[in-house]
Order: sequence, then structure tokens, then C-alpha cells
Amino acid sequence: MTPKRVLQCHSSFSPGGKELRTATLINAFGAAATHMLWTAPGALREAAHAIRPEVDIAFASDAPAINGRPSLSRYRAIAQYLQKFDLVLTYNWGAMDVVAARRLFPAGTPPLIHHEDGFNEDEAHRLSLRRNMFRRWMLAG
Repeated sequence: MTPKRVLQCHSSFSPGGKELRTATLINAFGAAATHMLWTAPGALREAAHAIRPEVDIAFASDAPAINGRPSLSRYRAIAQYLQKFDLVLTYNWGAMDVVAARRLFPAGTPPLIHHEDGFNEDEAHRLSLRRNMFRRWMLAG
């Protein structure tokens, strides 16, 4: 079964490796699905040019903040937003709050697939212990 409404969660959508691979995936779905790209406010979105014009895609404008201070109320709001979709795809550290929201408030949320695709410069030589522990906790199971 092909999901009809897919949420793609990135901290930004600048033309890098994971963003261009995401565009390829979105193009492969073609007209079979609609896609919502959810990025941080003010984030770069230039990789959207790689998505074919006939694909139904939009940037989330009614979503809670994808980044910010962790809080149960913020995570609850994110989990409620996820309920609009059939599948959620998250990418790298910038989308871990979406993973946390689904982990803490799973009722009614769709399947989620998280992708770790390299690390930002702040973790290029050594993983952050705090981030790594958070990843392990939220991605357990």
C-alpha cells in the first residue's frame, strides 16, 4: 500500500546529499502521494528545485516549530500534527524532536522512518554524547 500523505521532516532543505536523495524519493512517488516538507522557520529550501513540477508538494505552514526547547506540550503538539499523515520521514538531528514526539505520544500517529545521513560539522570528528544518548533513547525499539 502506497501512503497517500507523506511528511518529510528536515531542519533545512538546502541542496545537499540527503536533500537531493529526498527529492529523488519524492519524485519516485510521483502523483501517487502528496508530500509536505517541514523545515525550521527561515531555513534554506533551495533543494526543492530538484522535485518535478507535477509532484504534489508543499512546505508546512501550519505546523508547530520543528526545532526549539524540548517540552511535553511542544512534543504533544507535534504528535497531534503528525496525525494528518500516513507516513513520516525524518532526517538527521534537526528532526529528532519529531521522533521524540512520536515516541512519547504514539497514539494515532503514523509509522515513522528516521534517517541518519552523516553529521553536521559540530559532530564531524566526535559524536556529541548528549545527542547520541538522546538518539539511542528515542530510536530504541
